[in-house]
Amino acid sequence: PWLPRLILASADLQSIAEARRRNYQIFQDGIREGGRVRRVFRELPDDVCPWIFPLILEGRQRDRLDYQLRDQGVALYTFGSTLHAKVLNCGDADTLQNATFLAENLVCLSVHQDLAPAEAAASVEKINAFMDSCAFQ
Repeated sequence: PWLPRLILASADLQSIAEARRRNYQIFQDGIREGGRVRRVFRELPDDVCPWIFPLILEGRQRDRLDYQLRDQGVALYTFGSTLHAKVLNCGDADTLQNATFLAENLVCLSVHQDLAPAEAAASVEKINAFMDSCAFQ
């Protein structure tokens, strides 16, 4: 359709990718792993424009934690709170197990190109403080 083509032609995809990669790197460098908190990927490949920064908050009530982080101003959303019927009905046991794990433990931190570096850094501080607090213990 003409409208998506116009949007793509008007977008500065290079600067969008650079801003998203910058924000991703702020999370990558700043979020402390430990206990039940871990990054999904060790590094971002050079040719990838990230959509989100995936973070595992394993073994806790992710749905409660994500609301508490949002209340502190951390831009995030969750993956798969409701699994698609195809996964439930057609997926093999390993696929279903992996999808269930991600639905219960994955948070997706925004790396949107309009997120200022200072906002991403503030989110890192809030996430680290939250994970150190008794709210995450």
